[in-house]
Amino acid sequence: MGSLERLKTNFDLKTYLDEQGVQWWDEGDNVTDGWININCTYCSDSKNHLGINLDNKMFHCWDCNETGDIIDLIRRLEDCSFHKAKMRLEDYQELSLRKKKKERKKKHYKKLLPEGHEPIWSGREPQAVKNYLKRRGFPLSLCQQWSLGYVQQGEYTLRLIVPVLHGNDVVSFQAVDTTGYAAQGYLDCPPDRARIQNKHMVHGIVQANRRGKAVLVEGVTDQWRMGPGACCLMGKNYTPEQLAYLKENLDRNIKVTVLLDADAWKKAKEFAKQLGWWWKVKVVELDKEDPDKLSPEEVYKIWCL
Repeated sequence: MGSLERLKTNFDLKTYLDEQGVQWWDEGDNVTDGWININCTYCSDSKNHLGINLDNKMFHCWDCNETGDIIDLIRRLEDCSFHKAKMRLEDYQELSLRKKKKERKKKHYKKLLPEGHEPIWSGREPQAVKNYLKRRGFPLSLCQQWSLGYVQQGEYTLRLIVPVLHGNDVVSFQAVDTTGYAAQGYLDCPPDRARIQNKHMVHGIVQANRRGKAVLVEGVTDQWRMGPGACCLMGKNYTPEQLAYLKENLDRNIKVTVLLDADAWKKAKEFAKQLGWWWKVKVVELDKEDPDKLSPEEVYKIWCL
């Protein structure tokens, strides 16, 4: 049995429907043993004619004859892509499988983060972190806002560790030098360690979808300056994978602003042109060198565009 078929077979259908607010019946009129029924979402059914087989998760409406599998039903209920529907299957596996998956994630998470990584707790920020944030004009609360970590000694000595999220899962990281003396200020998670490489995704999508606006910036310090809703490309050169990731994960009804560094104006216009096929897009040309140099008033004006 393929992995997708296993996900379908072990899908916790009843819990999923409960959390979606969909009423279901496992006995009574129109219900067959081994099936549960709901009101069909494809027709004007009000007598729970759509049955879902509990074994293979195929469905059929005995009123309008619509047929499909659980992926089709999830997409119908949530108006989402195939990829998001598959993620729903992963989220709603039977309890024992969910526990195993959670344990695997925890182990992978620990393996993914650098040696010597420690989360930064409020009131216990390392002095090097305090100095770095003060020098860059950021508040200490930034550490908790973005769940930053720190390596005192190890693979990434004296670096802030920025967890990169896909949904709520840590899939990669970026290590930021706090000393100002490192040959490379920003180091990405090695490709063989990342669950998704930094240049194959865009960090900050969840907050942008919640805010209803997205500001696309180059680096994590630009993202910190702009606040939740800013999405980080991890560099001025966007990739085809990042475009595909945005199309898959960024809501189509939100407003998008491209805010790259001052020296990337042509690249910003090119990027906006690509995005314009799917979103209403604006491009901001900066007087200052980088977005992370903006004042609170300037940040506010950009969000109001």
